[in-house]
Amino acid sequence: IQGNSYYPKVLEIPVGTTVEWTNEDAFTFFDGEFAGIHNVVTIQGPDVFASPMLGHAEKFSYTFTKAGEYKYMCTPHPYMRGIIR
Repeated sequence: IQGNSYYPKVLEIPVGTTVEWTNEDAFTFFDGEFAGIHNVVTIQGPDVFASPMLGHAEKFSYTFTKAGEYKYMCTPHPYMRGIIR
């Protein structure tokens, strides 16, 4: 997570892979749009996951045990979206 964006935006992995998100946005002390605090929440997919709010350098990981397409977003920044297949 950097610059209010997930990178890569689309990731293809085999079942059983653990994906880790790290918040590399440095500014976590502002409010609202510029807070730099993010999360990772499933909006569509064969399973659901949700991270807590992540400040600078905090991490969240999830192991994908079901095949399919997972669409996810950041709730404070709903334009931040990603896909894992």
